[in-house]
Amino acid sequence: MPEGDTIHKVARVMAQGLVGHELVEVWTRPHGMVAALQQKKVRNVSAVGKHLVLESDGGALRVHLGMRGSWHGYSHGVAWSKPRSAATVRIATRDYLYVCFNGHRIEWAPSANRLRGFATIGPDLLGHDVSFDEILERARIIAPRQTIADLLLDQRAACGVGNVYKNEILFIEGIHPWTLASDLSDATLRRCFETGERLLKKNVRHGPRVTVDPAHRTGLHAAKHYVYERAGRPCLRCGTRIACRRQGSQARLTFWCARCQPRKIIG
Repeated sequence: MPEGDTIHKVARVMAQGLVGHELVEVWTRPHGMVAALQQKKVRNVSAVGKHLVLESDGGALRVHLGMRGSWHGYSHGVAWSKPRSAATVRIATRDYLYVCFNGHRIEWAPSANRLRGFATIGPDLLGHDVSFDEILERARIIAPRQTIADLLLDQRAACGVGNVYKNEILFIEGIHPWTLASDLSDATLRRCFETGERLLKKNVRHGPRVTVDPAHRTGLHAAKHYVYERAGRPCLRCGTRIACRRQGSQARLTFWCARCQPRKIIG
């Protein structure tokens, strides 16, 4: 699943090609041709967590990529890299075409503030002036029935963290993934989200996603992540083999170091 930093990067690229331009076609799989948005100028393309939002003089469109979605940009007449049957959104100007393949949730409304998909999500960790007090309050409402790993993925507390960052945050903070969030102190829980913000902001610009501190990135093939997708490989800190197991209702892969992230209550 694309993480919040990915969607912010996509929004920045699409804004360069869309803002100020007239839309000649807007089509979505659930709605067909969205007539209200066509022949209207684009005012803004932005990201809120994992949601991409296009705002025009005719209304707003929200797209959530889900697990398998991706955005592609094409000049008119160029062959698509994926089958047309996988297209869920087409946004075209006279010069360019953006196609979303396998999008998960798509919504349009007369204005951005009437998009219903944002009703329950928490603050965007890549937003301005993030309120960690609000995030902590939201987390405490959700926490009693979730592990910390599941809570970090729950966009109702804060949005932007995906499975990569979930694993990396917990390693950096030395927390076992199956620790109940309710067993963590406010300071520890807040620190998890602050680390998520730091990692997301570090990677929101160009280049590959890297979560490992420079001191631990040695050798020709330096690891980009501490634990994510490193099952069976030695921990960069202690040498213990990285463990891996599916977790949560969505059976997402969780990676951790048993020595650096001992199973105990963290104060």
